[in-house]
Amino acid sequence: MSTIDIQVKDHILVIEKKRARKSEEDLFEIDLDTFTDENFRMRTNITVNKSVDTHRVLYQKIIGNKILLVFCGQLNLHIAYGVPELVYGKLLKPFVFSTHQRLNRKGLKIWYKGYVYNPFQIEYSHLAIKVDDENKKEINLKNSLTKIRKYKFLGKRNESVFYPMKDLLYSNASINCNIMVSMTIDGYEFEYPIASGYLKKGNRRQNYIPYQAMYYQGWALHLRKTRAGNLAFVRRLMEEKEKEFGFRIKESGLIDFFLYHIGNLKRKYTKKKVNLFYEKFASKSEEGAFDLFKKARNSTTSKNYFIIDPNSEDYQKIKDEKNVVRKWSWKYYWLLFCSDNFIATEAPIHINIVRSNNKYFRRSTFEKKFIFLQHGVTYLKRHGVNSPFVNGKEATPNYIVVGSEKEQDIVSDMLGLKEEQILVTGLPVFSNLKWENMNQDSPDKVTVMLTWKPYEEFITDFEMTTYYQYTKEIYELLKQYLPKDKIMIIPHPKIAHLMENTDFSENIWQGEISTALSQSKLLITDYSSVCYNSFYQGGGVVFYQPDLQLYEEENGKLIPEDDEYIGYRTFNYEELKDVIDQGLKDQKIDLSYFRTKEFVDRYLTINSFTDGRNLDRIDERLKELNII
Repeated sequence: MSTIDIQVKDHILVIEKKRARKSEEDLFEIDLDTFTDENFRMRTNITVNKSVDTHRVLYQKIIGNKILLVFCGQLNLHIAYGVPELVYGKLLKPFVFSTHQRLNRKGLKIWYKGYVYNPFQIEYSHLAIKVDDENKKEINLKNSLTKIRKYKFLGKRNESVFYPMKDLLYSNASINCNIMVSMTIDGYEFEYPIASGYLKKGNRRQNYIPYQAMYYQGWALHLRKTRAGNLAFVRRLMEEKEKEFGFRIKESGLIDFFLYHIGNLKRKYTKKKVNLFYEKFASKSEEGAFDLFKKARNSTTSKNYFIIDPNSEDYQKIKDEKNVVRKWSWKYYWLLFCSDNFIATEAPIHINIVRSNNKYFRRSTFEKKFIFLQHGVTYLKRHGVNSPFVNGKEATPNYIVVGSEKEQDIVSDMLGLKEEQILVTGLPVFSNLKWENMNQDSPDKVTVMLTWKPYEEFITDFEMTTYYQYTKEIYELLKQYLPKDKIMIIPHPKIAHLMENTDFSENIWQGEISTALSQSKLLITDYSSVCYNSFYQGGGVVFYQPDLQLYEEENGKLIPEDDEYIGYRTFNYEELKDVIDQGLKDQKIDLSYFRTKEFVDRYLTINSFTDGRNLDRIDERLKELNII
């Protein structure tokens, strides 16, 4: 009887079928370096004994961070070589369907049916339904060599798992949890999504609407689906507003059911469009949406309102303006449901509570047009697959404004929008800024503004984060060239409170970001698009990117090519020090060094409009589209 010998020598895989009669097809050799992520699996010319070897793993070896499998198909030996997630993810998969769920004060119960598609009988353990790392319940599923049609499960008995509420609610709990099936293979944990319901189409924006929601002991909780129709659990601490009796009345199911349906009727039978303008968390009036609203509010073909939180600082500045509406008022709720368009610098969820439990509000946002004004130039960090603005996601814009044809191209590629949806007008935020407002005689102030990395959120010691370490490095370096009072550090809102206990707490900027940038002769950043705002006003920019490789691995490749950056790029402390040493002399910032003609020319290909008429162009385009 023939036998199969498998060996790996110097990264060369050798497979030999040993039998009495030898042939050329009994030997197979391949350099493992020829495998790529796109080509991780191949069929060999070596045949198998159908009665003995079919659907069986013959050889398994971990090589570095990759795994090599040699296994039997129906007729031939196959090879798979790559990262474990790629290899095992294609060779076996649990199919689990949650038929229904129940979320109440006791906890979360999930009823499910399923099986494990495991044609090669790969060994696994710890099969479980997982809400998060703290909440896993092991389950038993049948192994199957073939895929089974969904409808065949309809008559089978449901199984269930239960997660007590006391286990689900704890400090530092993740807000968005895709409920997954997890399993362990060769020490690696693999996760697969759980479909919610049977035979229902996925890839629908309406899946983001909560279908079970509740408040409990200071937490807001709800169940929803992902865009693809898989099961997700959302939990967060309640906002203070949600604890108010008046809020709970206005957002009660009965009242919002009535407002939602009456609002739809009004929209259907009223010709004049109703537009709602707002900015970040509906609490700002400085990013351009308010200025566009002032141009639009006198329109005779549409009704236009600006929404703002009465507890915000900006409310006091604009509260007496015509058609300014207080967020959370009865008029606000009526407009929320009867409006036709959202025109804003942020996603639709910012007009209410982010991750709201209100299913009628969430449903309403998907039935309106969203005109995204942007609050910064999109030409540095990429919008990844998880961006809410990507086509088909919950904040997909019907139209988006950009500052150049180059930005139009990248936005079309990243978000999957058609070119006619992208309005090349310039961003509204730049209409209130003066091009090259600063010069060599301007005050010698430097702003430091780095990007908070989500992958550092779970580092408990803030001083161990690169955010803190790089900020401190830059601060200590700048102190050698400028007085301390000339250095402004703008922290990310998520960790601003942690910065208050640092050596540079006195330099933390307390005002609006736009004010700091208007005073900055030099900005030092890593991956923040505020570089385009600062440069527009006449400042210079230096990029400090010592963690570039890790950042791009986690967030995707940065957009600009090397010859598109609007300032010097530095990748370590020595390079940064050399650039600062060249441009700062005698406590003075040499603007001609940081702001060369080449950098200006590059900037104008990315943000092309400097005439201050961006609002006029946006207004004209929206009129052409019969929006305002």
